[in-house]
Amino acid sequence: MHKSTRTYALLAAFMMIGMIALIPVAADGDDHALGANDTATISMLTGDSFSYAPATNLPSTISASGSGLAPSGFLTWNSVTGTLSGTAGAPGTFTVILTATWISGNLQQQTTQTITFNVYAQITVSSATSAAALVGVPFSYTLSFTGPADTAVSSPTVTNANGLSWNAGMTSISGTPVATGITTFAWTLSSATSGQSVNFLLTIATYSDLAITSPATSSGYVGGSYHHTVTTSEAATITADISSISELGVSWSSPSLSGTWSYAAASTTSPFYTDHVITFTASATVSGVPTTVNQTHTIRVFAALEYITLPTIGNVTTSISGTIVNLMADITGAMSAWVDWGDGTTVAVDNPEDLSTGLQHDYAEGGLYMATIGAVNAAGTTQHIVMLATEGIGGGDGGEEPGAEDDGRTSLLFLLMGILMIIIGLILLAGTDHKGLGALLIVIGALVLIQLYVYDFVDVIITYWRD
Repeated sequence: MHKSTRTYALLAAFMMIGMIALIPVAADGDDHALGANDTATISMLTGDSFSYAPATNLPSTISASGSGLAPSGFLTWNSVTGTLSGTAGAPGTFTVILTATWISGNLQQQTTQTITFNVYAQITVSSATSAAALVGVPFSYTLSFTGPADTAVSSPTVTNANGLSWNAGMTSISGTPVATGITTFAWTLSSATSGQSVNFLLTIATYSDLAITSPATSSGYVGGSYHHTVTTSEAATITADISSISELGVSWSSPSLSGTWSYAAASTTSPFYTDHVITFTASATVSGVPTTVNQTHTIRVFAALEYITLPTIGNVTTSISGTIVNLMADITGAMSAWVDWGDGTTVAVDNPEDLSTGLQHDYAEGGLYMATIGAVNAAGTTQHIVMLATEGIGGGDGGEEPGAEDDGRTSLLFLLMGILMIIIGLILLAGTDHKGLGALLIVIGALVLIQLYVYDFVDVIITYWRD
């Protein structure tokens, strides 16, 4: 592809006439250097830039003339800086003559160099890069471009012709599509005189008669402005069935659905959005046949920040092997979470969903610990307490380990406490008052009993039986 602006750096040398000559000037990246003679030809494209500062081997005065100078041409000569420069604006052939004059007393010598500029138009394709077609409806497309007179268009590379063909003489595509799908035509436009080569790709989407071409999904949020416009492959009458969302703050004015979503449009619990499904209908007469097409459109409306509720923690389970505990929980609606293991250790959980597969912790010693799970989102923090009884709490084999008897008494104490809570709760439930307190005591008592392992109870009973 040709860049819109190029700077031509020249390596120039003028033929010496007598005692005076223009000295060659080198520049990096030069690919249009002038030879060591008194004429040169430069090929350029419209939009290209040119700059050249000649020098002489003797103090000389340099002047410029010719059709290449403004106003007839695109170049200007700056006698102060001794620079010939300009940007090609129109195609054509332009000439500039540089004259160097040396005067010393009665002696005078001159040398000249003639530079011819051939400016070519850039190859530019003005046709659209995409088009829509209908099955069974004649289709036509013309490849329009500008460029040098010798610009040639290659035979296209075609994928899925679908009933369409290329007419090289007319530089056009025509035919009647036979099926829906995507067709592409790819050409190369080139010019030998200017050295240009431009690639161009056309994508044709063929629809089944009339089609709704706008996306089938959109999104918005509570309290935010919403706007969705329905587009079709052909001019059509568009209607919408929005009965399911008519009370949610948006309204239909063909061909657009717009408004501000109300509080009721989105769930305020995890995942904090609601999908609304509506139907758009387009009707038109295509090729003399009345045609109707529907689109099922899904709008996902997200809850505003102030409506987000606290996260939830559920399905909390534990597995214990010795002093190693694996804790699992299902957390919804949280951005982050943490676990306080009750022994001075707190672990941050960046992805709350990771807790569903388990988080492991190894306690330094056996005992009864109160762990806390915390789940956090924009609305705040939800906490859940878990009682953990690791192995060693029951006293082992008859009190050989220090403190085994005290551990056994502690477990027995918790056992009796849990049973007592359940009994009191049942009594309260049987009465007419304090039923809520009774239910709470039963739940707490049950949790205490669940956290204690059967083999711990057995160890406790054996310990006290031996005593």
